Amino acid sequence: MPEPRAAAGTVLPVEAVLFDIDDTLVDFHGAAMSALAEATAVIRGQLEVDAGRLVELWESLNDREYGRFLSGELDFDAMRNARMQALLGELDPERVTAWDHRLVEEQRNSSIFGFYTLFPDVRPCLDRLREQGIAVGIISNSDGDYQRRKLRTVGLHEFVDTAVCSGDVGVSKPDPAIFTLAVEQLGVHPAHAVYVGDRWFTDTVGALRAGLGGVWLNRERRPRPEVPTAAEDVCGPDDGSDPTLGRLFAEIGSLDDLRVVPRSARTGGAAAGDAAR
Repeated sequence: MPEPRAAAGTVLPVEAVLFDIDDTLVDFHGAAMSALAEATAVIRGQLEVDAGRLVELWESLNDREYGRFLSGELDFDAMRNARMQALLGELDPERVTAWDHRLVEEQRNSSIFGFYTLFPDVRPCLDRLREQGIAVGIISNSDGDYQRRKLRTVGLHEFVDTAVCSGDVGVSKPDPAIFTLAVEQLGVHPAHAVYVGDRWFTDTVGALRAGLGGVWLNRERRPRPEVPTAAEDVCGPDDGSDPTLGRLFAEIGSLDDLRVVPRSARTGGAAAGDAAR
């Protein structure tokens, strides 16, 4: 069986497109680094910590503490505070500055919403989907209230037909259950939807395992991970359902490259064959 990859430029017939939020629609990394630098400016000055060291520590500790949130060990606010406490402990193990990690985290979390921005290709993409009558959904590994506030901040809430967040439903990507829940809320068969995200395994592989088409948004043009030679290595065995999208993935560098049309606009059985070439 050939690898489940759509050829470059393939037009995908869909009823819905679902998106990740952070670093897919919203420049989360840029906002996070700006807010962190602002909140820790005085501390870093006192301790003479360079920006590179700060970023390295933050990313390492974020992976660890966010994993505890996704596993259910910590709630979202406890995760935020634990992450900042760990960061300050690494920066200042002797507690020379005696800063309260909760106050520093509050400043960081309050300021970050002023730094959130959309990538330039987002609104044109969502405008196209709206004009075509294609449903738009969100699946996010985060706290629901936090992400809905983020969507309102950047003006995306009006484009979204449904938003499913792990903090609300108790399951996170790449578990197929969260993808299934989102398409059920849209009233769409998984094979008639695609999911777009910036993380290969969490987003693309997760979507494929749930029976959706997976679109890897590779803005930084990172090397593509090795792709299994058999579709079932990623997707599981073919259950005989409509194969139009649910066993395909595509790689794009920008949302300008997302080629979709309403599924109703394609005729007969051509869609599956065209998309599989």
